[in-house]
Amino acid sequence: MSDEESNLVTIPQHGSRISRCMVIDGNLKSCESMIIDGTVNGNIVCEEIVVIQKSGIVKGKIEAKAILLEGIVEGPLEAADIELGISAKLTGYILANRARIAGMVDGDILSKNSLEVCKDARVLTYECVSPHILVKGFIRGEVRANELLDIRSGATIEGDVQVKELQTEGSGNIFGAISRFVDNVDADN
Repeated sequence: MSDEESNLVTIPQHGSRISRCMVIDGNLKSCESMIIDGTVNGNIVCEEIVVIQKSGIVKGKIEAKAILLEGIVEGPLEAADIELGISAKLTGYILANRARIAGMVDGDILSKNSLEVCKDARVLTYECVSPHILVKGFIRGEVRANELLDIRSGATIEGDVQVKELQTEGSGNIFGAISRFVDNVDADN
């Protein structure tokens, strides 16, 4: 898991830029990184990194190698690494290998390796699933940690939790039922 100060996704030095005064109506496809300060009303497919700055707005699905969101997205995000900064607002699901949330999410999260919900993050979800989940902020919805759920001081989960292992530090809160995954030894016995 990453700590509060480290970044999962870095801003690329080169690539295409949609400036603050630009509005694109239609889908975009790029083989190089994209930095979006303006508005895109359409889907984005990118072979590299997509960065949506604080002034950026995307109304559509984003598929990329990595995504850094500081602005607003109304649509799903799919990438190996996804990071939402503190000013980020996402309405849509997240599908990633690794995800780090510091802003707001209204949608389901599936992170295949790890998920970090930072201190000021607010996640409203039906389901949040990852092998390793570190919670420092707020989650409302069901949480499933296939390996480890680590709840830090000040964190809150409002919803049912399924875990293999639960680790707590300080005064984290869970308001809901907690159930434990049990390893299948041998189904024939």
